[in-house]
Formats: sequence, structure tokens, C-alpha cells
Amino acid sequence: MRSNTRKALFIDIDGVIIYDPGYLSDVNEIMFLPGVLESLCKARCHGYYLVFISNKGGVYSKKGFTDMELRKMDKYISSKLIENHISEKSFSTYYCTHYPPQLCSCRKPLSGLFEKAVAEHGIETNKSFAIGDKLSDLIPGDTIGCKLGILVKRNQEYFDDQSETSDNFPRLNSLSDAINFILKQNDNQ
Repeated sequence: MRSNTRKALFIDIDGVIIYDPGYLSDVNEIMFLPGVLESLCKARCHGYYLVFISNKGGVYSKKGFTDMELRKMDKYISSKLIENHISEKSFSTYYCTHYPPQLCSCRKPLSGLFEKAVAEHGIETNKSFAIGDKLSDLIPGDTIGCKLGILVKRNQEYFDDQSETSDNFPRLNSLSDAINFILKQNDNQ
């Protein structure tokens, strides 16, 4: 186990990094949202380790996709990050593939995958942030002691219904806005 000295961004994938059409089942359907790759690169330049965490219950559901398709999608997303100067040593991706009502500790809003990332990468949670388009993306960050969770519009278009009622987290338009907000907060300290 590493000592916790690294600040990180815990970021949801679907609807925040890539367009979320519902259940994604093909690599050819992956579309990065505008400004995402540049913003992730900017966060890395400011020393943030990137942790991508996604619930992928569709892997084992009847209407979902296979484990092989998930690996292809993960490889594609990783290759795009690397092509955009985000070193493979500067990010990790975690998926919960359990389909409700299976019991597990890793499906958001539970914090199992967040805790695993903290342990594996020496993350200092009180200097880290969670970013997502649903409250369930932010609750695990709150549970492990992240400095702040930030809600962004799903697909940069609209807030999730339950997210509209939460005053506990700032609401911004996009991942780019969230990263700029975080960097501005750091500049003001």
C-alpha cells in the first residue's frame, strides 16, 4: 500500500467523459464530449491523478454487452487519452459489472471502487474531487472524504432529475467547467 500523497479526480465516464446514449454496446458508438480531452490534459498538468469509475451492470444483463466488448471500449477510451498526451501512468479505470439486484460493495453509490483506487494509488482524499452527472457518482467521494463533489450536466445537456434537488454539490455545465472551477479554487488557496 502506498502512502497517501497524490491528489485525484474521481470522474464518472458515461455522460461526463463520453456521450451517454443509454446502454453503450459498440466501440463505434463512443463519442467524447466537447472539451473533455483538453480538460483532462489540463488537470494532469496541474498534478491531478485521474480515476475513472463507472457502473457497467449491462455487462451481465440480458440487454447489455459482453465482458469482451467492455474491454474493447476501455481500450479505445484509454488509447484516446494516450493519443491526447495523458500518460497511461496518470490514470486508472474501474468498472462495477454487477447488475442489480446483485449485492456488491463496488456499485456506486457505494464506495468500494473509490476505496480500492485510494489504496492502489496513494490518493489523498481531502485534496481530491468527485465529478459526475448523478448524485450516485458523488456520494462515494463524500463517503471517503473527498474535498468536494461536483455535478455536471449529463451529456452537457441537462441535470439528472434527482440532481436538481441537491444543494450539497455545485452544479456546472460540463467536465471542462468543473476542472476550471477546481483549478480556480486551488489558485485561491
